[in-house]
Formats: sequence, structure tokens, C-alpha cells
Amino acid sequence: MSTQVAELRPQSPSQRSSTEKVAILLASLDNSLAVELLKKLGTDDVKHILESSASLGPLTYSDVEPLVDEFANEFADALGISDSRKQLMALLEAAFTSEEIATFLGRPSEKPSTFSWSRFTMGMETTLVPYLLDEHPQTAAYILSRLTPDLAARCIELLPGALRASVTARLLRIEDVKKPVLDVLEKVIQEDLFGERAATAGGDDRLERLANIINRLDRAQADEIINDIIKINPEDGAALRKLIFMFEDVALLEAPHRAKLLDRVSTDLIIASLFGADAALREAILSSLSARTRRMVESELPQGESQPRKDTVECRRRIAEAAIQAAKNGDITLPDTSGAPAAGAAA
Repeated sequence: MSTQVAELRPQSPSQRSSTEKVAILLASLDNSLAVELLKKLGTDDVKHILESSASLGPLTYSDVEPLVDEFANEFADALGISDSRKQLMALLEAAFTSEEIATFLGRPSEKPSTFSWSRFTMGMETTLVPYLLDEHPQTAAYILSRLTPDLAARCIELLPGALRASVTARLLRIEDVKKPVLDVLEKVIQEDLFGERAATAGGDDRLERLANIINRLDRAQADEIINDIIKINPEDGAALRKLIFMFEDVALLEAPHRAKLLDRVSTDLIIASLFGADAALREAILSSLSARTRRMVESELPQGESQPRKDTVECRRRIAEAAIQAAKNGDITLPDTSGAPAAGAAA
């Protein structure tokens, strides 16, 4: 913007002469544009404008904006255009960048965004999935639509069932987001995942939330995901591995810890969880029960092999969650499952 515009008290546009208004508008334009306009004026016109500018004094944004509106209205009336300011601004936005328009109008321009979706790479699912859990499914769907297919697929795989279904359904109908909304979204993501807020956020909470999701998968899926994370980020992968505990891991607990865990679990949960369990896991659990509780459980179980009930998977998850909580409280110690084979059927 020309250095002729400075801060001082405004003067009413109605008190300005025509040449003063022209001088103000020229002073508010970029120098190169103002020079091009002056070249198209006659010598006498330029002389009058220069004479008028000498008496203007310092100008402010409030001196310029009313003249822009006045010019827009008169220009629109001459062309028979309605809603002139919006249409003129639309023309300006089509011809110039937002920074250039801000310069023309004497407005401060914001720094261009440094956000880039390419910053999301494989391995960031450990950060992204917990973040998506706190977002509306529509927002989560849009974020996933901007990721690489491999990363988006891994994130979708980790989402809980109900949210996964909602997000994937929305992906089929995803539409472009208007720029003002997109700017806000990108600014928030920048601050949450790449800014100071992300730098000060605790990593333990992020890992625990992801572990809570992985613990709901079967053992093969969980091992595959963790192994992939270890390849990309060994430290995160190792920390995550320690938080993984599934129902079949109950057999790997030390006997006193297993007994303490099962003593806190209802008999109904134990019965439902043992339907479809293999003989080794079944015996490991039964042997940790009191004699009375064992007789009650065995009386409800069919002899020989059995198929899981409808509630078996959920009951197994609840027992595994009880073990994780007990370990957090310091009541039991979870086994190291990093190299141990599965002790029983997958949960």
C-alpha cells in the first residue's frame, strides 16, 4: 500500500471534492496499479489530482472504505448491477489474491496457512485415530478423505465398529468444504496435531486410547498393527505393546494375580466368556476360582466343545478391561505378551 495513507482522524466523504476522492482512491492502491491509472488520465486531470492530494493530510482506513462503497454503487448503477458491493468484491476476488485485496483496501492481511495434508504419513494413525474419536463423524469422514488411501484405510480399520460404519457411509457422500470452513478446520488441526498444543499434550493418554481400540480387535489384527507401528516408530510401538491385553492373556497371568482378577468378575461374565474357549484356557480360569464358584460355572457350561454365545465376545472384553484397570490400580501385574503365543481362542 502507498505510504501516503497513514493514521489520523477521518473526514466525512460528503465533505470531499471529486478530485480529493480520486486522490484518496489512488493513494490507497498499490503503487504499480496507481501508476497505470494515472497514465490513462489527461495532463489537466493529473494536475488537479496532485493539487487536491496536497491538502489531504494523513489518511486512515475509514477515509478509504466509504469511497470504495460509493465507487462500487455508482459503478454498479451505471451498469445496471444490483447488490453492487458483493458483485464488485466477487470480481476483485476473482482477479486478485486476498493479500492484494487487503492491500488495496488498507486492511491487514493474515499470513498464508502453512498447513499441508501431505504431513500426514503412515504411522500417524496412532495420533489420528484417538483424535477422530472426539470429532463428529462428518468431520472425521472429511479428514479421512484428505489422507492417502493407505493411511485412511489403516485409520478406518482401527475405528470402533459403530463409528467406522457411520464414517465410511459419509465418505460415499463427502462434498467439498467451503474455503472459510476449511480454513478453520485446517487451523484447528494445525494447532491440535502439529502446534504447541500437540507438543504439550501427554503421549500416554494418546497411547492408552489407541490401545483401547486395538484391544477390541482379534489377536492377529492387533499383532499386525503393532508390528507395523514398531517398524515406523519403535518407541511408540513398544509402549503400545505393553498396554495390549486380551481375554486369552488371562492364562498368562501369574496364578495369584489371575485369582485376584477373577474374584472381582461376576460369575455370569465368567460363564459367558468360557463358551467356545479352548481346553487350556478354560482350565486355567476354572483352576483360579474358588471350589464353590467353579462348581457353579461348570454346571452352566456344556460338556466338551461349545460354540460362543452372542454375548461371549463382549463378556471377554469386559474381563480384559477389568484386568487392565486392576493393573493401573497396581493390584495385579500384566504379563509381557510381546513374544508369547496365544493362550487360547481369540477374543
